[in-house]
Amino acid sequence: MLDSARHFLAVDTIKTTLDVMAAAKLNVLHWHLPDAQSFPIAIAGQPELAAGGAYRVGARSYVYSADDVKGIVRYAADRAIRIVPEFDVPGHAAGWHGVDGIVVQCPVAVSNINNAALDPTLEATYTALGAVLDAVDALFPDAFVHLGGDEFVHKCWDQMAHIHSFMQDNGIASIDELYVYFHDRLEALLADHPRLTAVYWQEAWETLDLPADAVIQFWSSKGEMPTAAAEGHPVLLSAGWYLDQQVPSLSRATHYEWMDTWLDMYDNEPSDGFPYDDSRHNLYGGEVTMWSEQVDDLSIHGRIWPRAAAVAERLWSRDFDDSDTTLLKGRFDAFSCNLKRWYGIGSSPLVPGVPCAGAFPL
Repeated sequence: MLDSARHFLAVDTIKTTLDVMAAAKLNVLHWHLPDAQSFPIAIAGQPELAAGGAYRVGARSYVYSADDVKGIVRYAADRAIRIVPEFDVPGHAAGWHGVDGIVVQCPVAVSNINNAALDPTLEATYTALGAVLDAVDALFPDAFVHLGGDEFVHKCWDQMAHIHSFMQDNGIASIDELYVYFHDRLEALLADHPRLTAVYWQEAWETLDLPADAVIQFWSSKGEMPTAAAEGHPVLLSAGWYLDQQVPSLSRATHYEWMDTWLDMYDNEPSDGFPYDDSRHNLYGGEVTMWSEQVDDLSIHGRIWPRAAAVAERLWSRDFDDSDTTLLKGRFDAFSCNLKRWYGIGSSPLVPGVPCAGAFPL
C-alpha cells in the first residue's frame, strides 16, 4: 500500500515502486488516495474535491489528473500488477473539505485532524460519494474499491447539535444507528456500480453488518481473521506489516536496528489460527503498508525495501524454512543491492560493512 495523502508521491515514484514490486512478485498496489491532509485526485463529477483538497506546498498544488491515473494503471498492468484505490470514509475525511459543508467541524477534530468525519446528514455528502465511485468505475479497471471504515471517531458526530436534530427527525436512536444509516447509503451507491466489490478495514466488520462478499483487511490484530473468513468474508492481513512503525511486530518489543524488523515481518504467517477447512479459501493474502506521514519521494524506497520483499516471500512461500536467519539476511541484502543496480533506488542495507559492488561509487 502507498499513501499519497500525507505526502504527495510523484508519478515517477509510484512507477518505480511498481517496477520493484514486480521484481519482488508483489502483484497488487493498494493506493490510499485522500485522507485528512489532502484529496489529491481529480474527480470529474465533483471537481471541488481536488480544487479544495489538493496537496499543497506553499503556492503550489499537486493533484493526480485522470491521465496520470490511467498512465499509472497501464504501467502497473504491463507488470501484471492490479491497482485497488482507497477512499476512506466516514473518518479521516478532512481532505474532502473542497465540497462545502460535508466535513463535520467537530471539536474533537480540532486537536486531531484525523478525527474529522463526513457529515451523514447532508445530501451533498452522498452526491460526492457517488461522484467518487463514478470516477473509480471510469479510472480503475480492478473489481475492488477500498472504502476504509477505520478509526472512525463516533464522538465527532455525537458532539454536533445539528446531527442530533437530524437523528431525532429521522427516528435514529443512537450514533451507532446513524453509522448504519450512513453505511446503508454508501452501499446503495456502490450497488449502482455492480462490477465493484468493497474492501473495508477491520473496524467496519467489527461494527457493521457488512455484505458477505465484502473483503476485510486486518491491520491492528489478526486473531479474528479466521472468524471473519468462516462467516464467508474474504480476508487480508496487514497486521505486523506496517513499514512506518518502529515496532511493527505483533509479538515482540523492538529491535536495536530499525531494518531488523524484517525478521518479524518474515515470521508473520497469515494462516496462523485457520482451521483446515473451506474457510482457508477466504484467506486472500496479505499486504505490506507504507503510510506516508514521515516519508516522501526522497526517502520512501529506503523505508519500503528490502523489508517488503521479506513479506512477499512469506506470502508466496508459506512452508519455507526460515530457521537460518544468516542465510535469509544475506539473500535479502543481495536483493537490496540488486535494487540499487537495477532501479537506482536507495534500498536499505541489512548487513554492516558489506558494500554493494557497482551499485554506487565508493
